[in-house]
Amino acid sequence: MKMKQNKVIVIGGNHHNTLGVIRSLGYKGLKSFVIVVTDHKKPYLCYSKYVSQYQVLSSADKIVDFLLKIKDPNSKAVVISCADFVTAVLDSYWEKLIAYYHLPIGKGNVEKVMDKNIMSKVAYECGITTPKNYTLDELMFTDNRKYILKPLKSIEGSKADIAIVKNKTELDHFFLTVHCHKFQIQKFVEKELEFQLIGCSLNGGEIVVIPGASIILRQPENTNTGFLKYVGFDEFKYDGIDACKKFIQTIGYSGLFSLEFLRGKDGKDYFMEMNMRNDGNSICVTAAGVNLPYIWYCYCIGKDDWKNETANLIRKTIVMPEFDDFINVLKRKITLLQWIKDIRKTDHFMEYDKTDTKPFYIGLCQQISGYCKLVLKKIHIIK
Repeated sequence: MKMKQNKVIVIGGNHHNTLGVIRSLGYKGLKSFVIVVTDHKKPYLCYSKYVSQYQVLSSADKIVDFLLKIKDPNSKAVVISCADFVTAVLDSYWEKLIAYYHLPIGKGNVEKVMDKNIMSKVAYECGITTPKNYTLDELMFTDNRKYILKPLKSIEGSKADIAIVKNKTELDHFFLTVHCHKFQIQKFVEKELEFQLIGCSLNGGEIVVIPGASIILRQPENTNTGFLKYVGFDEFKYDGIDACKKFIQTIGYSGLFSLEFLRGKDGKDYFMEMNMRNDGNSICVTAAGVNLPYIWYCYCIGKDDWKNETANLIRKTIVMPEFDDFINVLKRKITLLQWIKDIRKTDHFMEYDKTDTKPFYIGLCQQISGYCKLVLKKIHIIK
């Protein structure tokens, strides 16, 4: 398969994260070559009008061979990662790929920094407040203390492998049911709110673009891709931007990223982790006025438009991942009436886009079909 002269490749799962990048580039007149790592035969995002070509791969270990197969020795394509495992693979093989592609990498250092204990240590040394880390031997279940356990590396676990424990019984039960075996253990922070700094790092942190902050309005289960608002720093005060830029420069990362924080009830902002890839919420930044994927693309090909994009003013924007958020209605966490009210005040959706409707309707049909199959399976099991 030969790649058309679009010079941008988006790699990720069959998810609104990848779709958001495709559309962000599409708004600027760019059509993407999309590599989808999934076992789904018909990925819904590939029906986007902003996709020029696509390839479905069954596993991450096929990414490098495929990129080498479609390489163009005369023209370096820009690559955007939409998943942790994609960034880890690209960074591990950067020496083989760098002659043919502009990569979101840390020159072989990314997978090491994905270790949350190392990440936390480097962040702390750069002046960013982090929750205290513990070993299993240091845990003391007294004075109502709580601890949060998370996979040491996101690529080695899932959101389901996260737990908050407050006694030995809960800890033992967690280890009996969990699928991951290496963990970061931290003091649990009683949060006031959760926010992200979504941005783009150029040339190993020489230039770091962070236009504003995304603030979670409705917290979903085991993820931070929820109903949210995006605002500039004139509205949301955070005084650690310089420390964040120092952190990114220290690890030498280039590409799209997000930094996750909790604002504790004690008034402090605690760093949780860095995602070294496009963030699932990042379409909110595009909708607010700054197109981060386009900045990365322009910088890589030497086009000065990235400077103009960084100068755009941020407008407050409400964003909803409507497929995921509707689960809150099904689980009766909010009423249908409340959800409809929230829909009416939403400025941008993660699935529906009036300029690119096909992925929404196909995705909706696939969601309904999957839900019906699940219900029928449960009925069959019960019978």
